[in-house]
Amino acid sequence: MEKDMALDIQNLSKTFEDGADILNDITFSIKKNELVALIGPSGAGKSTILNVITKVINKTGGKVFVEGREIDEYKNIKEYAKCVGMIRQHFDLVSSLSVLNNVLIGRFNTWSFMDSLLNLIKTKDKEVAMHALARVGIENKAYDKVARLSGGEQQRVAIARVLVQNPKILIADEPVSSLDPERADEVLRLLTGIAKESGNCLIASMHYVELVKKYFTRVIGIREGKVIIDAPVEDVDDEQLKQLYKIRGIKDEEIRS
Repeated sequence: MEKDMALDIQNLSKTFEDGADILNDITFSIKKNELVALIGPSGAGKSTILNVITKVINKTGGKVFVEGREIDEYKNIKEYAKCVGMIRQHFDLVSSLSVLNNVLIGRFNTWSFMDSLLNLIKTKDKEVAMHALARVGIENKAYDKVARLSGGEQQRVAIARVLVQNPKILIADEPVSSLDPERADEVLRLLTGIAKESGNCLIASMHYVELVKKYFTRVIGIREGKVIIDAPVEDVDDEQLKQLYKIRGIKDEEIRS
């Protein structure tokens, strides 16, 4: 595996208990500074790929290397959290806690058991969390309950939580699917800006091709569990997209996965 490679997937397959083959011989590699969008129709396997990378589900076959090590070799959850961080579509925030405490959850991978207990009494790593909130533009909401925030603000809390985790690979599963076009643009500008600033890679499953063209450097198109497209974003044309989605006469802004 090359030095500048963050992720290397070789012949990945996933079959669920009902016998459904979701992923079939998926192979691609991603460099440390790439901004990669996974696109494709619903049910293509995009989220399954992301869930395998984040070790939410186990693969059936193939190899997945993160930072040069096969993911099955990572036995310590805290150690793996330093490598891979994920922003999920529904954020996974604790609505009854403050914004600050939700962000601090991202620091659990650096805390000992005793640190975690002490955090119930005294806020640990507050400065780090406040800096992350400032980067996403909501430091003034630090002591508000998450339940009081708008959807866009909750999205920023989820991003700040991953920032304090400081992973080498940032993964986002449909990060803007629930946002209006203006907010979606803001969030993607923020996510891609953070990835560029840190020099780490960003992998996101995406709906809108126009946003992919604007913010990402590479496109991987998935259909029926297979890689159909793998190219720099500027090399992906309308004909390839039509073949990926198999919809004729469709406009870019109407293409959804």
